[in-house]
Amino acid sequence: MRWCSWLLGTVFLFAPINFASAIVFFSQGNDANLTNPENGLPWENVVQMRSDSGPIGTGVYLGNRYVLTAGHVGPLTSVRIGFLDYAVDSSAPYLVGTADMKLVRLVSDPGLGFVRLNTNPLSDGGYSYMVGYGVGRASGSLLNSSPVNWGDASTSAKRWGTNLVDGTISKAQVAGYTSELLRTQFNNNAGGSEAALT
Repeated sequence: MRWCSWLLGTVFLFAPINFASAIVFFSQGNDANLTNPENGLPWENVVQMRSDSGPIGTGVYLGNRYVLTAGHVGPLTSVRIGFLDYAVDSSAPYLVGTADMKLVRLVSDPGLGFVRLNTNPLSDGGYSYMVGYGVGRASGSLLNSSPVNWGDASTSAKRWGTNLVDGTISKAQVAGYTSELLRTQFNNNAGGSEAALT
């Protein structure tokens, strides 16, 4: 399994930039893949970042009260893990150089295990898992079609999907940050759980 694939997808591609983020499926509706796939994916460690106005992005709980998220996600007030909200430590987040990444620390320990970050480089053609919070398809958006019309807040949920990484986009500028992005196609070449993040 390519842990880095799901992590990068979760952190870089799924956190919102002034618009609703989404995870949608090519051939399935919004009710697909809402539970842990039970394949070793650290499902519980994928968390929802929140502000006073509600959900604003996705993060990954790494352990020792630290959460990794996109640098542009904020302002943060809490992190939802399962059905509980955990306050974010008031100290400044740790920004990771010029990358669109930051570490924040929770005030209390949610009791989850640690996630090991992958250090192996990805190659083109790699199978990846994507996990995140966001909206699904609008009710009028046809399955097996692209582009997709995004749904509203009522379609928002935590979902997982798969896709094939067919390349990378190096040093992409996203919201003023330098990012490494994974490129996938949205064309039903990765099976029934093929998904796309935006």
